[in-house]
Amino acid sequence: MGRFLRRFSAFVVAVLLAAALPAGLAVAAKKEAKPPAPQYSKAFVAIAKDVEKAVKAEQWDGAIVALDTMLAMPELSLDEKRYAYGQKIMATQKKGDKAAFAATIESYLNTGAVPEDFVGPLNQQLAAHYSAQKDTAKATHYFERYVEATPTAGTTEFETLGRLYLQQKDCPNGLKWLGKAIDTAKSVSIALGTR
Repeated sequence: MGRFLRRFSAFVVAVLLAAALPAGLAVAAKKEAKPPAPQYSKAFVAIAKDVEKAVKAEQWDGAIVALDTMLAMPELSLDEKRYAYGQKIMATQKKGDKAAFAATIESYLNTGAVPEDFVGPLNQQLAAHYSAQKDTAKATHYFERYVEATPTAGTTEFETLGRLYLQQKDCPNGLKWLGKAIDTAKSVSIALGTR
């Protein structure tokens, strides 16, 4: 009987350890998965305090001046670029300066610091801006970049891009994107069983 209890106890301990081990690994994985804290220099933080004060007081001109000073700093880290451009996009939009808003987004996109999931929406903002300005060439350029950066782009986006190209008398690209819209619509129709 004592031998049975020892074996049974060893079995229970093994089962408990096996159950606890994945939980412990999950906790360790969560700790490892936590993104690192943003890295900001002391000089950057000093300017960021001025930016925060101006934003809180809704003094957009002051915020933009401080952000321009910030963006002129040499060797900004990735975190610093993302903060500065994000704040400047917000400040120019709040101020209602559409040209500065678009220019800031363009500059930000050219830095390579834009998080992947923001590339599509920022290009879409630029396409809308240039469309409102009746600059079809730039609207088309940024709308195509939006479509290319957006994995969920579909029939509607492809059709819009095709029509933008046709407005510019660029029939080969217009037909390419309209064809892609038709093909996408057909494949969705087949997948849904409505064809």
